[in-house]
Amino acid sequence: MTELALQCWGISGCQTRCGDIDVPFPFGFGPNCSLDESFFITCNESYNPPKPYLNLGEIEVIDISLLGQMSIAASVASDCYDKSGSPVNGSISELALSEFHISSTQNEFTVIGCDTHAYLQSSDKWKQRIVGCVSLCGDIKDVVNGSCSGIGCCQSSILRDLRTFRLILQVFKITLGWKLSIHVAMLLWLKQRLLSSRLLDLKDLQKQKTVPVVLDWSIGNVTCQVAKKNLSTSGCGAMHSQCIDSSNGLGYHCSCSTGFEGNPYLVDGCHDIDECISTPCEGTCINTLGSYLCSCPTGFEDDGKKDGTGLIFPAVGSSWIFWIAFDTARSVAFLHSNCGVAHGDITSLSIVLNSVYNVKVSLPLLSEWSDTYGYWNTEKLNTWKKLTEESDVYSFGVVLAELLTGDMVINFREADYFFSAIREDRLPEILPPRLVSEANIEQLKHVAMLAERCLRHIWGDTKNGGSGNGAESCFKYALAR
Repeated sequence: MTELALQCWGISGCQTRCGDIDVPFPFGFGPNCSLDESFFITCNESYNPPKPYLNLGEIEVIDISLLGQMSIAASVASDCYDKSGSPVNGSISELALSEFHISSTQNEFTVIGCDTHAYLQSSDKWKQRIVGCVSLCGDIKDVVNGSCSGIGCCQSSILRDLRTFRLILQVFKITLGWKLSIHVAMLLWLKQRLLSSRLLDLKDLQKQKTVPVVLDWSIGNVTCQVAKKNLSTSGCGAMHSQCIDSSNGLGYHCSCSTGFEGNPYLVDGCHDIDECISTPCEGTCINTLGSYLCSCPTGFEDDGKKDGTGLIFPAVGSSWIFWIAFDTARSVAFLHSNCGVAHGDITSLSIVLNSVYNVKVSLPLLSEWSDTYGYWNTEKLNTWKKLTEESDVYSFGVVLAELLTGDMVINFREADYFFSAIREDRLPEILPPRLVSEANIEQLKHVAMLAERCLRHIWGDTKNGGSGNGAESCFKYALAR
């Protein structure tokens, strides 16, 4: 996020950080710096660094995301026994939230230990809600580090709309003789799933008191549709912001619209992103409010975006056409003479310009078959479509004809029209007016003659310019120019 967006993290004059944790509005320290009391944060400065806590309670906040989630430190339920089977120590785990929900998509219930049954118990009005799992192992050696499939470790998904829970841990068999028998139950953030493998190290497990748990937070108890009816009370206060319904119960959260960043809960919180900083264009980038525009280099057209349509070859100028023809011929000729293989997929889409406008030909197909029929000569279509150097020559001729005329794939009848225009010196009649106006007609004639030579070569039309003696002559002709 840019420096400008970070400056609008909270209400002016309000603290927006506690220790190492950012606290963005609608959260804040005190009634004048937060949306309402459910978003109060207390900064406990007795720690070094200070730690933020939710409301006035004892729930430590680890992270707050403006995307409607926050991470807290939740306690671990545990029972520990020595080798004689006597209890050493233990702890309970419970959580009670007044406003926010425990995320059912970002957390899972995890139990670690041999011969242990644990379940998560929650009360919802008059209904008891329970999930749990059983972890078994006859020998500690059976436990596979990193695995949690029921042997020494088990996991279960949790229910939606949970605000309160208590973890109940039951050890139904204590193995005597073990130096230490540890049994643990916890809610665990999915991104911390690897923690379960590390916790199988009993020494580490003994020290683990809390684990990260993700909460879903939202504003109010109405949907976006209802909130939009009264914009004066809507929590999405910024211009260029949008409302998103909560996925876990009622309420909603806000985000900046596409092309903007910052804090959507503040009136001036969403700011335009300057996309041009990341150089998204092939040509010149012009930043606009919420978006950007690209201008193509001279001789090109279309959107000019690197992730869009990009640059369209049929719109290039005559000097560019000449250069593309020469560089493509050089690349394919090298592939034929030095590698002894056909490219197999020479089309207008396989020839591109990189960021500094050098011609690049895509990797060869390295197959005997191709489905790009428009770039195949008609005489070879019925010969099992086997790729040869001759088929590359024909495809190259088709691409050149496309560059010159601005039309899509040329077929046999169009080729006759193309040939007659060259033979009768009527080339300007079939070229786009833009090319003709550039007055580089001689260069265009050279490219047209090369296209004709490559196309006629495949048909073996030696009477009208075809060589009939292999692909090499066509590319030699191109490189000689």
